[in-house]
Amino acid sequence: MASLWSLVRKRQISYALNTFSNESARAIAQQLLTGPPPKLVNLSDFASTWDDDDGAFDMDAMDATPCFPRMWFEWSRNAERTAAFVGRHTLDEVAKLIHLDAPAPADARFFLQMVFLHEQNGAPVLRGAALFYIDRLGCLTGSIHEICTDDIRGHIATCALLVCEALTNINTQGTRIEPPFDSKPVQIVKPDRAPCSVWHTIHLPNFAHPPLVDGIISPEVLERREHWVRGHRRDYRRGAGMFGRVKALIWVPEFQRGNAELGTVQQAYEIRNDAAGRKPKSLKGEER
Repeated sequence: MASLWSLVRKRQISYALNTFSNESARAIAQQLLTGPPPKLVNLSDFASTWDDDDGAFDMDAMDATPCFPRMWFEWSRNAERTAAFVGRHTLDEVAKLIHLDAPAPADARFFLQMVFLHEQNGAPVLRGAALFYIDRLGCLTGSIHEICTDDIRGHIATCALLVCEALTNINTQGTRIEPPFDSKPVQIVKPDRAPCSVWHTIHLPNFAHPPLVDGIISPEVLERREHWVRGHRRDYRRGAGMFGRVKALIWVPEFQRGNAELGTVQQAYEIRNDAAGRKPKSLKGEER
């Protein structure tokens, strides 16, 4: 099955008439198909186990800074294929993209443009967009400007949060990307097509919450008995950092701690590793 990006490169793009005008849709399509190819990131494995309601993602400890000015994230979840084109723009470029009434926050460093597409009848459809500023740590600053209808506003917010967590994973030391991001882009020989990069996959452990068995296990009990600590992200960017030197997001792998003489806690969950141009020829509107 062809990826949404391959369909975009063939200029097979539709858009929702109640969300985008022909002019705005054509401008977005032109951004996709002009300039250097975006870095392609496969999020299917990561998205299949991701849950925005589990409370595991700390918005204050995020780093949603795209490592490249143009990135393309694509994933399949609940039999629906979705993609997000992420553009990283300087503050001087904001006026060329959209008119915003409020000025940029004082601590803003970049302006992020996330355009979301989904598959419908074998073609990618422009569904909505989320625009916001991030500060020097990559955290959200100011408000989010959404371009979508009210019925999918929650879905757009969920997709934006998923992409932000994927970017945070990429920027966390200890995350593995295959192949490495410094791989040279693959150039398409056909003169009619825009070039594209290779697909990259994020590998970061995902965990299910352990069910409580025989009552609630308190943190005090866990501190005394031998137990496994699940892998987690630590934010050392603020303050003195780690060891007074390292100021970064760090992925701490699972490790064991506690006193075995007091007993050993048998966790009821399993730890596993998962994967976290040219002007378009034509555009057609599509009612949603």
